[in-house]
Amino acid sequence: MNELKSTLNRRRLSGSGILPRYSNRLGAIQRVDRSFDVLAAKISHPDYIAFDKNAIWFYATCIALFLLMCLAGMSGSSIAIFSTAYPYGARGSQPLLGTPRGIRNDEWNYHTPLILNQYLRPDRFSPRDTILGPGNSGLIGSAPVRHFTTLFRPQFWGFFVLPFNYAYSIFWEDKWFILTTGLFTLLLMLTRSTSTSIMGALWFTFSAFTQWQFSWPSQLPDMVGLCAWIVCLFCYLLSGSDDWMPLVFAALGFVACAVNFAMFAYLPHQIPLIWCAVFIIGSWAAGRVHVLRSPQFWPRRLAIILSAFCLLGAVMFFLYRDIAPTIAVVANTYYPGRRSLGGGGYNLAILGSHFLDLWNTEARYPPSLPNICEASGFIWLAPVTLFCLSRVKRVPGTQKIAFVSLGLFFVWLWSFEILPIPASITRLVFFDIVPPGRALPALGLVNVALVALVLAWPREPVQRSFFQQLTQGAAIFALILAVIGLVNVSFGNFYSFQAISVTSLLLTLAVKFLLDGRTFWFGTAVVIPSVLVFSGVNPVQRGFDTVFRSDLFRFVHSRPALLNGKWLVFSPDIAPSGFFSAVGCDVFTGMKYVPDLKDLGVFDPTGENFAKFNRAGYLLASLAANSSSNDFEQNGIVVTWKVNPLDPRLRQVGIRYVAFQSEPPQDIKRSLAPLTSNPVSTFWIYELQEKASAPDTIPEKVQSMARTGTASRFYVDMIGTALNPIAGAEIAVSAHVPLTVNGWAAEVAGDSPSGVEITIDQRGYPAIYGLARTDVAQLFKNPAYTASGFTLRIPASELSTGQHTLAVRIINRAGTAYFESPVYPIRVQ
Repeated sequence: MNELKSTLNRRRLSGSGILPRYSNRLGAIQRVDRSFDVLAAKISHPDYIAFDKNAIWFYATCIALFLLMCLAGMSGSSIAIFSTAYPYGARGSQPLLGTPRGIRNDEWNYHTPLILNQYLRPDRFSPRDTILGPGNSGLIGSAPVRHFTTLFRPQFWGFFVLPFNYAYSIFWEDKWFILTTGLFTLLLMLTRSTSTSIMGALWFTFSAFTQWQFSWPSQLPDMVGLCAWIVCLFCYLLSGSDDWMPLVFAALGFVACAVNFAMFAYLPHQIPLIWCAVFIIGSWAAGRVHVLRSPQFWPRRLAIILSAFCLLGAVMFFLYRDIAPTIAVVANTYYPGRRSLGGGGYNLAILGSHFLDLWNTEARYPPSLPNICEASGFIWLAPVTLFCLSRVKRVPGTQKIAFVSLGLFFVWLWSFEILPIPASITRLVFFDIVPPGRALPALGLVNVALVALVLAWPREPVQRSFFQQLTQGAAIFALILAVIGLVNVSFGNFYSFQAISVTSLLLTLAVKFLLDGRTFWFGTAVVIPSVLVFSGVNPVQRGFDTVFRSDLFRFVHSRPALLNGKWLVFSPDIAPSGFFSAVGCDVFTGMKYVPDLKDLGVFDPTGENFAKFNRAGYLLASLAANSSSNDFEQNGIVVTWKVNPLDPRLRQVGIRYVAFQSEPPQDIKRSLAPLTSNPVSTFWIYELQEKASAPDTIPEKVQSMARTGTASRFYVDMIGTALNPIAGAEIAVSAHVPLTVNGWAAEVAGDSPSGVEITIDQRGYPAIYGLARTDVAQLFKNPAYTASGFTLRIPASELSTGQHTLAVRIINRAGTAYFESPVYPIRVQ
């Protein structure tokens, strides 16, 4: 009876098509599995990487997930914070999952706005004069630019051909894709174990450090992943296939990855990673001397390697030619250009606190640490690998060399983190520009590589009873609990007993499985908790409605002229400038990688504020308490410029529009041209009005006045880019930019002159006179000199190349005579 029912059920299922469909799908998977097996065998090489079908399945899974996320337009940007925490963005816009992270302000407040600005600005994707600063600042800002180097940066290709949402999704998903596949390939090359390599790649990707710093503007995940790919491709050139075609493709891939890596332009992260690559490649070459000595190596491989380096050198030469002036400005900033650092910024307690990262949140972390990003790190288990060596067997010589090399590098970086090494020593290896915390990605990478190597080594079997295993585990737990307890004491018992106990238990399991060489269970103890806790650090975002549907975006793009002038945003907060940048405005305030020394110098005629604004950081604008616009305050990386919106020099430097978070005072408001009667996205927006080029009291023909020999008090602060010029000494100026002349003038008797005129070859140009110069008034202890400043901007078209003479004419109060200064020779070139 039961057999009859079974037969009838099979026939019914067969008739409905269920079993055939299931069988077909299973057969398709089996065919793919067999094809992956064939592919793995085909691309494996005994002196390089031994692939298996599971490795190909891992690559295929990563590719499928990457394509799925890109087609869905997903990203992890926190830019929706403009709608959830600020009133600027479109109402109701929020992520699909998770919460925008305020701590990721470098992503949502200037890096993503930079990318949006490049996409929306009138001269789309220009590398010049971006919101990061003047010159070719776009080439050092990791943004889409119309430049030949973009050919080597596929993460930005989508912005040139796709809608912004999908292009940004490719840019974002590329982070984890490059990181995970790069680390997996590197670890597979070192360990020759697929399971261990998968575990290591996921461990690093889902670590607290990686996830909390996932959206760094320096593109840290991409940087680490590309470093891994560079190592793998170069090692393939050393010991991979002898065929021309694979070697050529590897060489091209090496060049592309190296250029892409260099374009991230953040040396504090790059230098430790470069040294990491050197150590790995060095150990790889040392373990394969027999291959390098082979006569077959030299003709073909050497030719391709030299060609790759020649191509890389040519690309970097033309790139440097374009960014050299910009790099020179950054190198001469007080921060970060002139900093010189030693080691020892961390201590053992801080590194030990990284074991407790599972219990930290954006709002809750040890108060002695700056923020959750700086508080995060890795699970430092590399030292435990030393206790595994007595039980391993049959370790290949190449892996022994790799273990020793990486171990030495780990000790080097660990020492740099905790020991007070003088800057004179760190300078020898270029670490004098690396804050200790910025070396953590390289240290974390080596930590994972050392653990993965040891996990992949076979162990000598040890017979222990259950009681012995339990005793060993209890001893490990007690030791770890004591260490974690001491760490907690150093942070004022910040963590609860539950947090310490659970952490100690998880670490005990991880150490026990590491000692026994159990990769799967090690991953269960280390990787799974990290995935569960840290995979939600970044929100899941689709679309940019918070920007594209905002009132400010509609307002600005309904008036295209608003995209053609610079904006000055008055706010004590960094967010408003970021939002104006995101809608496509050319914002003078906000994050500046490259300080605008020329334009800011117009408002610093004495040079006393130069050290304050000559730094990378945020530039904010606030209303000046008086008529002066020459005051700057610097607090860390934030510089606040106290500005008078009516200062005529604002238009001189190209600023045409101003925005306020609240309605400005009446005495300022009446002199501005409102662009709307109501606030837009809570901002009051105005246009600066044109000012007369000089006061009406200046006679049209100064030549008709009497020239007096009575000297007036005056000083020329700047001619072009020359500060404090000396009369009689030749000054070189550019023929391609307007000539700016700044200074102050007053009559000895204390009266204010009626005007100032600048002459070029005796041709007069009336200057704007009456600017605030409280410094002059204080110097001479005469309040009459408070409004003694003058400025003039002469168009470049007025000056032909060659020699010219410049002089300053100071017209007396009555307008009947003038004093003329000694001549300043200038050479226009």
